[in-house]
Amino acid sequence: LAELRGRTLLTREPGSALHASVERLLGIETLAGDNVIVLGETEAIKRSVEAGLGVALIQGIAVRREVEAGSLASLQLADGDDRRTYSYARQRGHTLSPAAQGLVALLTVQPL
Repeated sequence: LAELRGRTLLTREPGSALHASVERLLGIETLAGDNVIVLGETEAIKRSVEAGLGVALIQGIAVRREVEAGSLASLQLADGDDRRTYSYARQRGHTLSPAAQGLVALLTVQPL
């Protein structure tokens, strides 16, 4: 998680498909630490990102409404697995920190 230093990552609980996918995307075995907040529902993650509490890697379809409304910004990420599409969600209008920019640079990014 060195690439996320200074940023809080919001994710689902261990054992969820999303949590496992984020671990795989980041190339780590265990997603944990002081800069990780685990929430039980995707809706809670989206509201927390909107409130500026952190960033999230979640399925694009889950943030479509918020992106269209302008409350979240989204980048499509290629994860090497065509079965799912993920988006990086962040609070609109806020500049990414260098660490967050590094995370995005590690992933193949295609603007929506």
